[in-house]
Amino acid sequence: MPFTERRAEIISEIRRFFIEKDRGILLICMGISLFFWLLVKLSETYTTEKRLRFQFSFPESKTIHPLPPKDLSVEIQGKGWELIIESLKGGSYEIVYDLKNEVYLEVNPTFLRNQLKNLFSSNTINITGFNSDGFVLFLENKISKKLPVVIRDKISFAPEFHLQGFKTATPDSVLVSGPESKIDELTFVETNLLQLEDLRSSKVFQVNVLSPEPEISMDPEVVEIDIPVEQYTERQFFVPLQIKNPPADSLQIFPRKVLVSCVIGLSKYSELTEKNFKLEVDLGKVALSGSKTTVPIQLTQYPVFARDVNFSPKSAEFFIIQQNTKDGEPIRKVQH
Repeated sequence: MPFTERRAEIISEIRRFFIEKDRGILLICMGISLFFWLLVKLSETYTTEKRLRFQFSFPESKTIHPLPPKDLSVEIQGKGWELIIESLKGGSYEIVYDLKNEVYLEVNPTFLRNQLKNLFSSNTINITGFNSDGFVLFLENKISKKLPVVIRDKISFAPEFHLQGFKTATPDSVLVSGPESKIDELTFVETNLLQLEDLRSSKVFQVNVLSPEPEISMDPEVVEIDIPVEQYTERQFFVPLQIKNPPADSLQIFPRKVLVSCVIGLSKYSELTEKNFKLEVDLGKVALSGSKTTVPIQLTQYPVFARDVNFSPKSAEFFIIQQNTKDGEPIRKVQH
């Protein structure tokens, strides 16, 4: 290797050595500066907020109401390094309290301060406030009873499709448990709102049962709702008109048969006849000697599985034929 190249290489190595040495010194200085900066910052006072969780112990035959709020929090103040230690404990403080010999408990800021002071890592941490003025808990007997389930729904069907029979919940009742004063008021429980559109076939859905109060539990919490659906069609019949309280005299009434129409499911189509319907006029409610010659027609019987039952006409006209005797011969007089 020529002398000039060797000399250049030596000079380059010397320069690199001093540059790397200066960089190391710079990094050491920066580290020392950062350390003292952290000491200063961590020695300053800060505030932070932490959630409060409650754990109350009481006999199994008892329960509390209302439940403690889930959004209660405390604001604490302390040195930076103290708050770092507190943050390592988690995002909340858990307050445990024995209610075995209590009838009620007032949870106010004084109570919370007494409970929290033993949870802090340093006695120099201060409580600067709470986001609530507190609440009151009552200890009460816990009871259970079975209640029927009421289905809440908002259903629309596809054209020519309707509900077949009834909606059912399985099970049709649930066991509710909670404070005696709350359970005694209940006569039923409801499901979440079941919303369906353009339904054209039978379906089974799993739906949650709504708890009337947060402190009330239910078993089970979910029921199956069966929505039976089928296609419907229209049927028409001429049904004979029946007369209630007819007069002693002869009677003529028009019409003798009434046209009845209804919407019926295909599963019941062959079962439906005119005998399933009963149409009546009650002449006992009409003044036969008066000028009125019409009487309203009433639908008094129809099958429960028929929908949108209608009939025409809505009234009938009647004629009474009175029979008198003259010289032993009957004389007919038409009253109308």
